Amino acid sequence: MDRPHLHGDLELNFLWSGALTYLIGGGRVRIEAGRLCGFWGGAPHRLIGVEGEVRAGWATAPLSWVLSWSLPEGLLAVMMSGGVAAGPRDQGARDGELIEQWSTDLAGGAPGARRTVALEVEARVRRLMGDHPRVLMSAAGLGAAGRPIGGVEGVEAMARFIASRFAEPIDAAAIAAAAGLHPNYAMALFRRHTGLTLNAYLTMQRVAHAQRLLATTGRPVLAIGFDSGFGSVSRYYEAFKRQTGRSPAAYRRALRGRGVS
Repeated sequence: MDRPHLHGDLELNFLWSGALTYLIGGGRVRIEAGRLCGFWGGAPHRLIGVEGEVRAGWATAPLSWVLSWSLPEGLLAVMMSGGVAAGPRDQGARDGELIEQWSTDLAGGAPGARRTVALEVEARVRRLMGDHPRVLMSAAGLGAAGRPIGGVEGVEAMARFIASRFAEPIDAAAIAAAAGLHPNYAMALFRRHTGLTLNAYLTMQRVAHAQRLLATTGRPVLAIGFDSGFGSVSRYYEAFKRQTGRSPAAYRRALRGRGVS
């Protein structure tokens, strides 16, 4: 991948051999063979290094699924700011077999295969996030800062700043200044590399945070909008429905209908 990209899913990576180095949300993370890793694809990420002969597999799960799984809130918050959760190496053989089975099941198209795979992905992510929180690696704050930068480094610096400050009343000028860039150049640079405007990405982060709070807390719906950085109720509702297809209240009801408290 020659430039950062993003998507609204949890991404799982597993390598049978070799190693990959990513820039994720402003931090450099090395993923080694035999260790399942997961991160939120809403943080701009880019492959920057390949070591050895790499054999790898990927799987993604929509954020709405992940939030319905009642994972530890603190770990979700770190992942959605660019962190990476990594499983223990001693489970590598099992993880490799599991991912190969998922691929075989989905390719075969047997009735119920997608549902079975979805349940197994949920179970594996629950273990990854719940049983082994000590292996969480945070990518936040690892990138270069405090000097004018451009290109991919500029995009990563802006994404890192947004991830840490999205709940505040920041704008494009503040985001650009954090990367040492002129606002006009910063906006053009970010859009060229990610396909999103700075404001669209900022809104995406705020909506994702609101989704997490709706799923994991009993905070009032309106309070969550303000907690997530929205300055008005109308902007909160409009952005949330555009990104998720539901109002915040309907989103919470749908999660509870699947047994999420």
